[in-house]
Amino acid sequence: MKKLATTLLIIFFISIIFTLNCKVEASMLEEKVFTITNEEQHDDDDIEDHVMVYDARTGETNKANIKIQSLGTNSIESIEEYSPKQGYTSKIFNLISEVKSGRPNSYVRVSTPKVQPYCRTLKVRYYDEKGERIGGSAALIGPKVALTAAHCIWDGKNNNYIYRNWTCWPGYDMNTCIGAGTGWSRVFYDDRWRTTHDARYDWAIVVLQADYTEVAGWYGVNRYEDYTSLVTQQVTSYGFPAVKPGATSPYYDAMYTTGDRILSATDSNFTYSGITTGGFSGGPVIEDYTGRILGIHIGKEDSSGKPLAVRITTQIINSAREALKY
Repeated sequence: MKKLATTLLIIFFISIIFTLNCKVEASMLEEKVFTITNEEQHDDDDIEDHVMVYDARTGETNKANIKIQSLGTNSIESIEEYSPKQGYTSKIFNLISEVKSGRPNSYVRVSTPKVQPYCRTLKVRYYDEKGERIGGSAALIGPKVALTAAHCIWDGKNNNYIYRNWTCWPGYDMNTCIGAGTGWSRVFYDDRWRTTHDARYDWAIVVLQADYTEVAGWYGVNRYEDYTSLVTQQVTSYGFPAVKPGATSPYYDAMYTTGDRILSATDSNFTYSGITTGGFSGGPVIEDYTGRILGIHIGKEDSSGKPLAVRITTQIINSAREALKY
């Protein structure tokens, strides 16, 4: 009887913990909704003047030391990907058939999150001022550099409170991963996001405390100067959804994918077909043909309800190159 009572007590506590986790992360199920403007980002000040870098070790914020130059209407600018050892080398994502067939109207679990290139999409976890746990995503673009959304760094609803105990993991699946979790030491961002919370500026580049070069490698990144050329491009989004209310499976512990093609684009953002939830924020939107990141998922467009991304711009490319120096 004592053994039975002990077993029941353990089951009881586990169920409580699971329920609490579901309640906390279920709050992220509703995605951020943005109203998009067609005003072009470069019509005001020089955009390099808005890139700031925050140093978590000193608590200081300074203007980032970058000089941005436009490359012309038809140009492409890239950050090269890296695959360690016998890593992934194909230029086209070899997605399993059920993923391809299910992407436009649903999101589908990635069956091999620990292999390249999927392991480069990071599971992110952090805590708000009340100590509640929140989930998000990010993507490696260098040995210790990752892209994510600015709203995965600061709480825009709470005076830009900087989230605490921010931790990410490569190749994460069901509480296991291929590399130890790490936080960030610096973050590059556009200072206009902290004052406006505008969808055009909802990006951040974090310098991680751990180097994942030989663990996961990193994604390549493509920036197209002519954003109109993005429309109809086939894309795939990766991230870690929040818990579905009442679900019995721990969705927040598994990687999912969605997407089909880009539907519309502006100077700073684009919408794409697919089904996303809270938790996808900060995850990469990948161009299928090249396997490179075209944008960062941030939520949904208010007017269409479609998934919304910050597109890779010259501002982000140059900020990333500065971050790669650390």
